[in-house]
Parts: sequence; C-alpha cells; structure tokens
Amino acid sequence: MTTTKTSHSEELRQPTQKQIVNLDCDGVIADFAASYIRCINTALDWSIPLHWQPSTADIARELGLSKEQTEMADALMSAPGMAAQFLAYPEAVDGVKKLASFAEVYFVTSPFRKSPTWDYDRRSWLTQHFGKELGSRVIFTHDKYLNYADVFVDDKPENCHEFKAHWPFSDTFRWALPSTQLVPGLAHLGSWAVLQQHVSGRAAAGKAVLHPWAGLVR
Repeated sequence: MTTTKTSHSEELRQPTQKQIVNLDCDGVIADFAASYIRCINTALDWSIPLHWQPSTADIARELGLSKEQTEMADALMSAPGMAAQFLAYPEAVDGVKKLASFAEVYFVTSPFRKSPTWDYDRRSWLTQHFGKELGSRVIFTHDKYLNYADVFVDDKPENCHEFKAHWPFSDTFRWALPSTQLVPGLAHLGSWAVLQQHVSGRAAAGKAVLHPWAGLVR
C-alpha cells in the first residue's frame, strides 16, 4: 500500500460534528513505566520504587541498562497478559471519558514488538476501563502520523514531531508528567481539564474538522 499526502486545500472534506482526538495510551493513560520497572526489578534483582517516573520515554537508556539487561526486562514485559495488568494514571480514565462525551476519541498506540498478545491485552484493558464502544476505538501502529486528528496527544517527542510535520493545521501536544523533561519546539500538556477546554475551544471557534482519511490516497 502506498500512502500519499495531499495539500491542505485538498484535505478538506465535509465537516464532522465532533473534533477528532487521537490519544496515546502508554505514558498518557496507562502507566507503562511502573510495569516496566517491576520487570526490571524482577529480572535484575533491583529495587527501584514503582512510583518512580522517567524524564524521557526511553526508560532503559535513562537507567543505563545494558543490551543484555534490557533484553531480560523486555522478556518479562512481553509475557502474555502483561498489557492487561497496567495501572491507569490518576484522573486519566475520567478525563478520557469526559473528553469522549463531546469529541471523537481514538486510542492510537504502538504495540510492544516482542509481545505475542499485546494487541489483545491492550484491547481488553481499554474495554475494561472505557467500555466496549469507546474501548474498541483503538489503532495499533508505529507510524501514528498516518492517522489524522484535530488534536494529537503522545508522550514521545518523535511521534509529536512527525505528526506536527504532517498535519500542521492540527494541534499537537506532548503529554508531560511532573518528571518529564521538556523538549523545545513542542507544546506540553499534562492536565485533562486543560485538554478538554482546548478541544472544546477548538470546536467553539469553528476550527476545521477533517475526516480521519482526509489527505490519504490508497
């Protein structure tokens, strides 16, 4: 399949009624770090506090893990059922549900490549926390910029930069926890209330709403 991006004028389609919001899961809604730290502690017999939060999305590099140590932790993280056991960040579930009451929310997430059941486990986790209808709105991809949104939220700078470059008329936010190291050139956001207000404000201001397939030619 060949994907080609058209000009902004060609992207415009019949407006939908709601703003489209694409949300990352890990690091935004689900506490990936706590589960990964648990795997590190088990694999290496370490005792890092589970409440520790990294300043970047690359936990292994931040902790100075060797390739062998990373592979040991990844093997545990890849175990069947692991992605269904994550904790949700405080206020995340209620924040997403409130956002979904007036916006068209999708979960756009990258699967853990080494896990044979990650997609199934993630779907189960989303259904458990958000119900069958909202929980089923999940897209698994490592190329998140291919999925249009009026507002895009992710914790990885590279994903934010890619989306921002491909969809300059949309709003891109890097989700930031208190421990997050800020990255120049990106707008950072860490409050569900602020995100809700922003999306609501876009809709009230009459910002153009494009279909998810706008600008994509298959």
